[in-house]
Amino acid sequence: MTRTTFESVTTNEFQEVVDDFPWTRRITEVHLHHTWRPRQRDYRGLPTLLGMWRYHTETKGWSDIAQHVTVAPDGTIWIGRNFNWAPASAIGFNGNATSGPFMIEMIGDFDHGRESPGDDQWQAVLKVMKSVQTHFNLPAEALRFHNEMSGKTCPGESLDKQQVIRQIADTALPSREGGRAREPFDARHGRVTQILRGMEPGARQTDDMSGAEHPTGEDDGRLLGRASSLGNLVIDPELVNHVINLRRGRFSSGGLIETDQGDVDRIFEEDLPAYINAQKARQRPAHLLFYAHGGLVPESGAVAGAMSQLSFWKRNEIYPVFFIWETGLGETIRQMLEDTVARPFGTPGTRAFFTDPLIEDLVRALQGGRIWDGMKFSAERASADDGGAAYVAAKTAEFQNAHQDDLAIHAVGHSAGAIFHAYFLHRLAHEGGRIKTAHFMAPAITNALFHAALAPLLGEKVGSLTLFTMRKALERADTVSPIYRKSLLYLIHGALERARNTPILGLETSLREDGQTRRIFGLNGDSSPVGSVVWSQSRDEAAGEASLSTTHGGFDNDPATLNSIVRRVLDRQRGEDIVPFSDQGRAADAMDPWSGQVDWPEHLQDFLSAAAAIPPQEGVLGQIPTKPSGTDGGPAKTQVQPVAGTSASGRRIALCIGIDAYERSPLNGCVNDARLWLRTLEGLGYTGELMLNGEATGDRIRRRVGDLVTGARPGESIVIQYAGHGTTMTDNDGDEVEDQCLCAVDCDSAPGGLVVDDELRQIFSGLMEGVALTCFFDCCHSGTATRAALRAQRSLRARSSARDLDIRPRYLPPSEAMKQNYRNRLPALRAGARSAAGPQREILFSACTATELAYENNGQGDFTRYANGVLSQGIGGVANRDFLDRVLLAFGEPRRQNPLLDCSPSRRMAPLLGV
Repeated sequence: MTRTTFESVTTNEFQEVVDDFPWTRRITEVHLHHTWRPRQRDYRGLPTLLGMWRYHTETKGWSDIAQHVTVAPDGTIWIGRNFNWAPASAIGFNGNATSGPFMIEMIGDFDHGRESPGDDQWQAVLKVMKSVQTHFNLPAEALRFHNEMSGKTCPGESLDKQQVIRQIADTALPSREGGRAREPFDARHGRVTQILRGMEPGARQTDDMSGAEHPTGEDDGRLLGRASSLGNLVIDPELVNHVINLRRGRFSSGGLIETDQGDVDRIFEEDLPAYINAQKARQRPAHLLFYAHGGLVPESGAVAGAMSQLSFWKRNEIYPVFFIWETGLGETIRQMLEDTVARPFGTPGTRAFFTDPLIEDLVRALQGGRIWDGMKFSAERASADDGGAAYVAAKTAEFQNAHQDDLAIHAVGHSAGAIFHAYFLHRLAHEGGRIKTAHFMAPAITNALFHAALAPLLGEKVGSLTLFTMRKALERADTVSPIYRKSLLYLIHGALERARNTPILGLETSLREDGQTRRIFGLNGDSSPVGSVVWSQSRDEAAGEASLSTTHGGFDNDPATLNSIVRRVLDRQRGEDIVPFSDQGRAADAMDPWSGQVDWPEHLQDFLSAAAAIPPQEGVLGQIPTKPSGTDGGPAKTQVQPVAGTSASGRRIALCIGIDAYERSPLNGCVNDARLWLRTLEGLGYTGELMLNGEATGDRIRRRVGDLVTGARPGESIVIQYAGHGTTMTDNDGDEVEDQCLCAVDCDSAPGGLVVDDELRQIFSGLMEGVALTCFFDCCHSGTATRAALRAQRSLRARSSARDLDIRPRYLPPSEAMKQNYRNRLPALRAGARSAAGPQREILFSACTATELAYENNGQGDFTRYANGVLSQGIGGVANRDFLDRVLLAFGEPRRQNPLLDCSPSRRMAPLLGV
């Protein structure tokens, strides 16, 4: 039997199915289970059932799902295994083709302190049990819990069997019309009959269940039926006992594998004690290893990588814990590089010449550093007070201290996984943990962060650190993509870090040019007790000195590298036996973060393939005006904890601007937005004013914003909110690629109808120290969006024939009048921009990135809707960066627009709306 779907039935329909089923097997008792995982909140309907079915059939090798019936949290009854087949309930208790138990599974975790069956679910369970027992004239006592047949807690410690028996006895079933003549099975019709036929009651059972046991607690769950998204990869259920899944630093409640505090508790309270006891019985040491993958890796790739390594670590008697820290960076980089190609050279397909310095400048101009900062933020936040990794660190230190010398702790990080571990190991040491060995493969961590977070721990809290990385020649021969002909570390070094050419620990040049790293890693000619480097390619594997990867993405499945790490973990560097790593069929570049994991658009794949064949040319760099990232390039922030700021204590004033009444492309939600912002901010203690439609001319906006800034005093907080069109004007002075503008209501008619970003920056430069100024701009203002906006406007107008659909992008392509007015004002704008030089004083939340459109939907801006929803929950203890994260979470996945935070680095963790 190959099941491709499941049938759901009501309790009445189930009673009919039981009564009408052509039984060839006598039921002797009912067995009751719970899933443990998935939990009730994990339930997703049919996909959850299919996830369990895939595991039972593809991994366990059974002919069908283990249970006859699954009862969902909402009371839905899912028909499962053929009723005439013996189930996979418990070893020795499954019966045979002639007689045996009927197996029922409840979705949920019903151990003490976990979940409880809701009334709908529990009433459905009682009626299923009653229906089966009644049909076979069984007493209510013909019930067996899974925990009576094994050492497991299933179906949950919170369930009292005697009470359940009493409830079954008290359950009444609706009476069916007695005496009705039964037609021959093949002649009957109706939904129930179709369900019965779909169950193939006459099919022969092909699996022997005498020695089978349902894997409750080992897990069909935590996968939530999503295993199919990994293609042909079937997730080993044991993997869930070795994964900590994080999203933006917090425990992930979605995705392929879920994690909460209870899952971490189970690892440290059940799985690791069992592992240590087993090692003691064998008189062998116990090793706990934390693995952090690279920052470009999507969740599916990280799960696949963990799958490929799981048995390797375990066969070497090491207990691995994989941090799956979802960053989404690869997809964002993909979009950024597509724009990199399209901006200077026209549409993809144009024959063009690329140089690495040109690509670095373009990536920097497109604010690629912000994307990289976002990834680093996920790594840092994981070990902050409320982060998932911080909870793991506390549990680890507590567990290690309880077991003293029985447990050694190790860490392995690949690429940006070194950044993750810099914060995690710092936190673990702070909690009192001790790390015996650490190993970084092609580390993407800056020298500055290494010196601040890890170097002081070496030799004390961290016994030793080994780097596995490529020689300079191999780094320069590697490629990020066909348009960038060096490794990812060089792109980080030249374009993604805040300061150009930031030293990166994994680059040979950075290691050798830094006197401290030369000493720590023994590069002065003397060996070091705390650090060493294994250069790729090296081949002395018996001594743990081998690495053969020739690409940045190849280290995590390079047998020589992983075997060397195991030798160092187990202290077997004299040729002793280990179980060697096998890549289990993974291609050498399967985990390459660019060719293997970035979802390149088809037209760009063709273009990049053609570009790869073009010889590099020099002399193109000066053609593209670029703007430095605007950061000071100072030392990396070293604090593990978020930095608290000072809340505003004085007046709170808000200016809320909304414009719908444009001559061209009128909008329909901006006035509503301004009014919603005003209500929300007033609820937070602000005194606000509205500037709507005809009131919101360019001159009035500039004047009123200026008055607020010059009149503000230290301790006060100002909010400026704008909802309306944005646009872009070409800026020829070289300070940036484009001038971004707010479109006042008179933007098409008045000389000052555009409010240019340089003007706002000049006004904001007059802000007194100690004043909080926060801007919320619900518009888009990027020239890269022009054609997209026009296409979207045409498409959305065509779709808006239905009265209930009104989606509009907030971008206004500049008219000739707008362009001329801008050119006339350009000298004054430039003079004002020069006078405004200095640190950025405002906090700016924008509705979307530079390559996206900001949308309004049925009379409300999407950004306004979600941002106000977050604000309405309160802002106590919320930093600027936290607010952005919460808004992004509110948008959900996937998003058609991604809000941004623009501020000086020191203000990212300042209190929202505070100083």
